[in-house]
Amino acid sequence: MGCVKNHYNKNSYYYRVGGLKDLTKLIPYFDSHPLKSKKLKSYILWKDLHSKIENKNHLNPILRESLKVLASKVNNNWD
Repeated sequence: MGCVKNHYNKNSYYYRVGGLKDLTKLIPYFDSHPLKSKKLKSYILWKDLHSKIENKNHLNPILRESLKVLASKVNNNWD
């Protein structure tokens, strides 16, 4: 089960995730409140990756390779 916690000493919050079902709770929030930094690109890639994992694409050895490539692009600063 996920939960939102206030991060002490900073003006921020974090969401602790306990599994794939908890991750789906984040998608509507970030779709309604888009990120305004370079993290938006990472979020879009992550959301695509999450959807593919939910569809069990990771169980197919051929599709798994494309998921690895997609995962490597999340949070990268190369471009």
